[in-house]
Amino acid sequence: YSTDSELIDYTESFYFYLRHSAMPYKEFLKRGKICPNADAIYNSWYLYLQGTKQLWQLKLIIYNDNKVIIKYQDKITDKGVLIKNKEQSVIVTEDIKTDKSMTMFFDNKNCMHNIFLLYTTAKAYMKEDTIFSIAIASKDKLDLKDVKKNFKEESLHCSSNRIEERLSDFVFEKYEK
Repeated sequence: YSTDSELIDYTESFYFYLRHSAMPYKEFLKRGKICPNADAIYNSWYLYLQGTKQLWQLKLIIYNDNKVIIKYQDKITDKGVLIKNKEQSVIVTEDIKTDKSMTMFFDNKNCMHNIFLLYTTAKAYMKEDTIFSIAIASKDKLDLKDVKKNFKEESLHCSSNRIEERLSDFVFEKYEK
């Protein structure tokens, strides 16, 4: 770490992770398995999604039958499905107005806590550009200022149009000359 401040930030975030993922040893032994609550994902979550222009606060609801809805201001905006795998799972939704898809994947071990990170792909609003971004799911409502602190500027989103332009330039230089 280049500064004491960065080291302190890392230490605080690691402590936060440990505090939210820990359980008493006796409880761990009683449950007899590493993932004591594999159904923890079936819940109502606050979803903080970093878009190209703003941070969105949404409601993500995952039902026991693996159906998923996303709400914005108490109105359903997306419907979809949860695909559970052993290590990672994927949520695939479709916007009910635009029919555009969004995918979110996450590590299953992390969703057993009250807060976890998701990696997303979606089309930019009113554009054809695909956006790769991150989101935070939390059982508790978070202060948007605190959420924004966790989204560093360099990790907000990656536009497929910029990648496609660089790839096109590469292909042209390599194969078209």
